[in-house]
Amino acid sequence: MKIDLTFEEFKTLLQALAVADYILIGRKYNREAIYKKLKTKLLKIAKSNKLDDYYEEYKAGDLEFALHSKELDLVDQMMQDYERETYWESLIDDLAIRDLAGKVSASEFDSLDIVKRFELISQHREIYEKEFEKNGIINLRLLSSNLPF
Repeated sequence: MKIDLTFEEFKTLLQALAVADYILIGRKYNREAIYKKLKTKLLKIAKSNKLDDYYEEYKAGDLEFALHSKELDLVDQMMQDYERETYWESLIDDLAIRDLAGKVSASEFDSLDIVKRFELISQHREIYEKEFEKNGIINLRLLSSNLPF
């Protein structure tokens, strides 16, 4: 199989791969070797096309994405935005489900149709969405006697 890409399309592909690389760093997946092989192949193409801002070469000949590259600054900003957004989404989901679990038993929840489940979770989510949008974590407190402060 061959893929024809313009120079700009290839740079966009490298940016998308940098996003994937960022997400996969430090995580173990059973397809890690296959992914690394593809990444190395594409970075070698970048090197042969003199896209020096996209990669760094190490003594062993390994190629990795350049950590401090103008070309990849956009990727870094996108990932920071993604992390910030997923942090709030995850926190809101966890709090809403926790609160809902205190009001509805697991068996009751499981017996609900998917639309009703979504509605219940959404009602609880809305409370936290409004609170965090207005105040961030200022009003968030953990009530535990085991905390060291």
